[in-house]
Amino acid sequence: MKFIAVECEEFDRELLKEVQAIDASLVTEEIVKHAIEQAELAFKRGRNISRNKLIEVVVRISAQRQIKDALKTFGIKEDTREIVVIFEDDFDTSKLRDCKKIELKVDREKLERIKNVYKIEDEVKTFSPESFEDEVKIVENIVKEKIALLNID
Repeated sequence: MKFIAVECEEFDRELLKEVQAIDASLVTEEIVKHAIEQAELAFKRGRNISRNKLIEVVVRISAQRQIKDALKTFGIKEDTREIVVIFEDDFDTSKLRDCKKIELKVDREKLERIKNVYKIEDEVKTFSPESFEDEVKIVENIVKEKIALLNID
């Protein structure tokens, strides 16, 4: 599986038959990569939560087991413009022609949203990050650990 971050004025919802689309304001590139790895591993081990690999990635990104909650929290809304599109290797990305590729950058506002959605504000403070970059790495590591813990439950 692969992913691409895009900005779209209007996302073609017909594509949701072939891809999963999540709100890019709630994730970093590291979080998405880790979730894809964990989803693929879960399928190999027969420990997947969903029967659909793409939905499994969204569940892993959400770091909890409820598919409905994962899609509600991380799925795109009508006004979502920056989107992470997750797809199987054979998906033709030219179908995203109405969207432009973007980088998944992290600024202070986005980092606060991520900490809030994963409820890790207090946990991050215990590490006393020395810089913004340190804080980003700490947040990513905490989220990646939460994702990995789904394999233990």
